[in-house]
Amino acid sequence: MNDCWFDLNSQALGASLHCSYYPVNGRADLDRHIEDAFTITGKHNIKANARKETLISGQKGVNGIFFEVDGPVASPVQFFLTDSTHHFFRASLYFNATVNPDSTAPVLQFIRQDIEKIISTFEWKK
Repeated sequence: MNDCWFDLNSQALGASLHCSYYPVNGRADLDRHIEDAFTITGKHNIKANARKETLISGQKGVNGIFFEVDGPVASPVQFFLTDSTHHFFRASLYFNATVNPDSTAPVLQFIRQDIEKIISTFEWKK
């Protein structure tokens, strides 16, 4: 399986969930993908007021981290999911306009429910 990139777009909400998938080829490869996820999220720290990291320990062998970045940041929600041996999936929510946390809060709350559903139902195909 090859790397894969795709977007889930909502024109009505002015937002996109940028997604990427990478096959995992050993522990060093997994560590690199995890480090990249932290690095990309960390780039938003300059404008962030706070950052919260929540461990994802799901059923069906899906684990990861959910990042919430508070403040006028380009991507307030990011996460990665992995089975730690074969698969790595990462996603970042971006708004298609200048971010104003007060005006995007209702949209973020709405989209967050969908993201939480994606995470809670995520599984790897055999």
